[in-house]
Parts: sequence; C-alpha cells; structure tokens
Amino acid sequence: MVAELRDALPPGAIPLSDGALRQMLTATAGKDPTLVKLTVACGDPADAAAIANAWAEVFVQRAGGLIDTSEGQVRFLEAQVAQAEQDLESLAQELLAFKAVDTRALLQNRIAAATEQHAAYLQAQADIAGLVLDAQGLRSLASAQAPNGPLSAPDALATLLLQIRAFQASASAPLQLQIGETALRDDMAAGELSTALDRLISVLDAKSREIQARLLTLEPQILALQTDLQRLEAEADRLERAQQVAEAKQQLLATQLEETRVAAANTSRDV
Repeated sequence: MVAELRDALPPGAIPLSDGALRQMLTATAGKDPTLVKLTVACGDPADAAAIANAWAEVFVQRAGGLIDTSEGQVRFLEAQVAQAEQDLESLAQELLAFKAVDTRALLQNRIAAATEQHAAYLQAQADIAGLVLDAQGLRSLASAQAPNGPLSAPDALATLLLQIRAFQASASAPLQLQIGETALRDDMAAGELSTALDRLISVLDAKSREIQARLLTLEPQILALQTDLQRLEAEADRLERAQQVAEAKQQLLATQLEETRVAAANTSRDV
C-alpha cells in the first residue's frame, strides 16, 4: 500500500522513499471497531495533510476492492447454488420418470417363472433318459426269452415298475407324455413286451427331443430377460448415485455461500 500511496501523492509533494514514508504512517483502531484512525507524522503540516488525504483515498479504494471481491464471490456462489438446485430437481424428475416405468419387479417374476420352467424341463429330460435306459434294459431281457413265452416273475415286476414310472413321468412332465399305445402289462408275452418297449422308447425319445427344443427356445428368453433387468438395475443405480452427488454438491455450495455472505458482511461493516 505504501507504493500506491507514494504514487497517489499530489504533484509537488516532498519526495520520499518507501521506507521513509512507511515510518511516517500509523494506523490504529478507533473506539468504534468499524473505524480506523490514520495518523501521519510530518514536520510540515501541509505535507502531513496531503499525505493523510492521499492515504485515506488509497485505503478506501483498497477496502472497496475487498468489498467488490466479496460481493463477486457471493454472486458467483449464488449462481452455482441455483444451478445445483436446478440439476438436483432435474435428477429428481428423471428418477420419478424412471420409477413410473420401472419393470424390474415384473422382470424378476418372469425370470423366476422361466427359470422354474427351465428346471422342470431339465428334470423331465433326466427322468425320460432314466426311463429309456430302464426300457432298453428290460427289452434286452425280454428279447432273450421265447417270443410267445410268459415273462418271468422278475421281468414282470420290472415291467410293472416301469409302467408306474412312465405314468409318473407323464403326470409331472411339463409336456404331456402320451403312453396309451405303449402301455405295459405284467401278463404280456416276451415278444409283445419287446414290441411295446420299442414303442415306448420311441415315444420317450420324441418327447426328449421336444423338451430339448423347448429348452433351446427358453434359454435365450431367460438371458434376454436377465439382460433387460441388468440394464434397468444399472440405470437405477446411475440415477441414485447422480442424485446423491447432486445433493452433496448443493449442500456444499450452500454452506460456502452462507460463509461467504457472512465474510462479506463483516468486511463491509469493517470498512
């Protein structure tokens, strides 16, 4: 400030170095803390008055600059807070719009239902594979006997058990298993049983292929549903995180604005 004061002295004022001028100046607080007392010690009263008046003008300009700077910061932060509040409101509206068409619960239900159906198909396919193996084993035994001869007791029992399992598979499978013409009886002759078992194996193989086709259709559908769900989850997460960041930013700027307003008010009062 000393250099500014020296430059502000009127023409014809006594030439002084910065050090000499600084020794002549004294600034003290007045009884009122909002006032500052400026004192100039100089042997020539006219020079003392000229220096004091120039110093007062420089001091007021410097203080005014501080006020302008503080007010500029306040205006800047006010604009920032307004923008942050606008951004926060926009995100809130975007989140509301997303929730209005949020189908995540529906997708989860569809995925659960499709997954359950997929598991049922796989179980039916495994059951049919087991039936085919049993039928093939029983057919081998029947083929080893006389075509018109009666079945032995173990074969008859195995036939009956196979019949029961076939009916159970028909009742529990996702696709109906038509076994009417392949019905097995424990009073069948060996040749008749072999023919019936061939028909049963053919029906089971066809049903297994049908289930496999259903699985090949269902699996991409499940994957597509999962992809849609993941997309919605990611969008929901993005919006929620953006809202949290916007809220934190708005609160921080509001705090800074309040602190700057207080500082600006104190500066203005002190000047």
